Amino acid sequence: MALEEYPIGKSIINLVSAHRHVTTTKINQLGLHAGQDLILLALLEQDGQSQNELVQQLCVSHSAVAKSVARMQKSDILTTQKSSVDKRVTLVFLTDKGRQLALQTQAIWENVESIAFKHLTAHERAEFLRLIALVEQNFEENI
Repeated sequence: MALEEYPIGKSIINLVSAHRHVTTTKINQLGLHAGQDLILLALLEQDGQSQNELVQQLCVSHSAVAKSVARMQKSDILTTQKSSVDKRVTLVFLTDKGRQLALQTQAIWENVESIAFKHLTAHERAEFLRLIALVEQNFEENI
């Protein structure tokens, strides 16, 4: 079975692979590992989230978030503290170093977006996003 027989699936796989390669290459230059960029972006948007909130927002496993948070704490990128409302909940915060890396990560993601849409008009970009949202909805209806 050749992947060429499934042009939509092949295109999605190629698109995700290319995006991941470009992004990961740039993120690695900051000394970050795959997935840590997403945690930084989430905390840049709303610092002090719980690990469970990060799990839900990033659609990854709790163990993946816990492992990344622990690694990022050791690198002085993040710090954690227990919630004053519920001591069972651990909140995650950016350190000053983490905030600087988060801003650099944000710039990388903005650059990758501009690379992705470089040869598309504003109308084509809007149409692409509309169609991708429909495909995503189709998949979600079958989960």
